[in-house]
Amino acid sequence: MIRHRKNMTRQALFAAAIFLLLAAPAYAAFQSQSWQFNKQVQAQNDGLALINLDSEVLGHTRDDLADVRLSDEAGQEVAYQLLQPEFDQEETFPVQLIDNVVRENEFSSVTLDLQTGDHRHNRILLELESKEDYDYLREVKIEGSTDNRTWNLVTAQKVFYVSPHYRQNDLAYPTASFRYMKVTIDAKGEKNLTIRGAKVKYVQDAVLPVTYKGPDALQYAVSTSTRAGSMLPVTLLTNRTDPQTNQTELLIDLGTKGYQIMQLDLQVRGGNYNRLINYYDGNDTNNWRQLGQDRIHHYRWPDYEASKNTLFINRSGSRYLKLVIDNQDSPPLNIEGVAVWGDHPKILADLRQGSYTLWYGNPDSKAPQYDLSQFVKLIDKSKLAVLQPGQESTNASYRPKITDNRRVLNSITILTAVAIGLIILKNMKRKGK
Repeated sequence: MIRHRKNMTRQALFAAAIFLLLAAPAYAAFQSQSWQFNKQVQAQNDGLALINLDSEVLGHTRDDLADVRLSDEAGQEVAYQLLQPEFDQEETFPVQLIDNVVRENEFSSVTLDLQTGDHRHNRILLELESKEDYDYLREVKIEGSTDNRTWNLVTAQKVFYVSPHYRQNDLAYPTASFRYMKVTIDAKGEKNLTIRGAKVKYVQDAVLPVTYKGPDALQYAVSTSTRAGSMLPVTLLTNRTDPQTNQTELLIDLGTKGYQIMQLDLQVRGGNYNRLINYYDGNDTNNWRQLGQDRIHHYRWPDYEASKNTLFINRSGSRYLKLVIDNQDSPPLNIEGVAVWGDHPKILADLRQGSYTLWYGNPDSKAPQYDLSQFVKLIDKSKLAVLQPGQESTNASYRPKITDNRRVLNSITILTAVAIGLIILKNMKRKGK
């Protein structure tokens, strides 16, 4: 009986020793020596805030930003959620087509009923059909009304079609909230265009850099809202035309990788052109990834002018951009400059007033998984403070081969606990003899 109790006591002590060791957190302390760079961040108030990942951070992080960490003054890891800028947020509203009128060789007209005047909208996408497959250029008038009786001119623009598949039927205008929108397309003595359908949309922070000038001297720039992000610092490294292929190649250096690029604007002198562009990105100037293909144009004659010199990219990019313009047999365009619009990625964190450290530069780290990822979409980020990190510092304690692999740490902890438990059990056996 006594011997049985001794055995139970030994087993209990052994189990308790292992439990205490395993209960201690294996990775409670943030392993700062695994990160090469850091910046200080000052929070002026309590609550959720955004921290900007500036060009220095982007230049020294991994491409996937998985090595970003945040710690408080006590050195404890702080949860955050990585956010990529969002551009061209779009909302489409259901419409009913009413009062569809066609007067042969005069005009086609349709009224769109949004059912309510509570929607903000700034774009109409028309579904057009011609009786025959031919190129056309037509004037369009868009009016708005709250009661379907009194109408206000919203904009006057153009729609056109150049076979086989190049068309302009996406019409932007200053943000409005009219319930009724009337679209009238002038036939000018030619065959009418049939309006088969339409979509009314609201596009946040959108820019259609297309300019129109009609014969009635009405000029309207279809840049209907503030650009998202800002103009990024760029260097145009090369602007050359291959005499064999007559293709113009532009090489652009953004200075660092990781920007979220919204769009690229070409500054072209001259008019009456329509060119195909293939565009690429890469982190060096030898290996390229194709991002897309588009066309730029500028039409100009006495009663009409329209232009589009913008490429919409809207993705996280590498350091370099390459544009290849196919001139065919036309002379190269006179390109005077390039502007790139975009923004920095940011992290969202719940902070308290005080000082924090932003860590980055760890090639072996894995992307963290915090609770924030489960509900970050519910948070309105538009009114949150944006904190700018301070000057970059190099971590004097940096050890490049130290890893924060949690499985390894847990395995070491378990093995240590078992070893200590065996030692305790061995000593208890000796005392029991």
